[in-house]
Amino acid sequence: MASENEEKEAVRVAVKEILSEEDMDVVTEGMVRKKAAERAGVEVSAPWFKGFVKQLIQEFVSARQDEIICQLSGKRNVSVQNFRGKALVSIREYYEKDGKTLPSSKGISLTIDQWEALKKELPAIRQAIESLQ
Repeated sequence: MASENEEKEAVRVAVKEILSEEDMDVVTEGMVRKKAAERAGVEVSAPWFKGFVKQLIQEFVSARQDEIICQLSGKRNVSVQNFRGKALVSIREYYEKDGKTLPSSKGISLTIDQWEALKKELPAIRQAIESLQ
């Protein structure tokens, strides 16, 4: 039987692999937990498991963060980041932990093509907003 430290290391490796493979716009924390448990051969019910996986995901997302461009509100920021060699525009909710501002899993990352498509449609979006007011 593996020790808790050995299990945690196996989970760490599995989570890193999963997050590197998955589309960050689609994958959820629950999906990562399930896949990590299967790959690492760890019981999902282990008391440390859920919080540990959440921490690993937050660290992964934080490491991807390159530059906050603007603050949309108290918790929402726009950043530009490089992920697997691709530039992404991310609109994400952030939180404070240990004096650091960290990105949460709530948000969206747009490829440059998606960003350009959105920019192209801004006049139509503005017009739709005005018609609702």
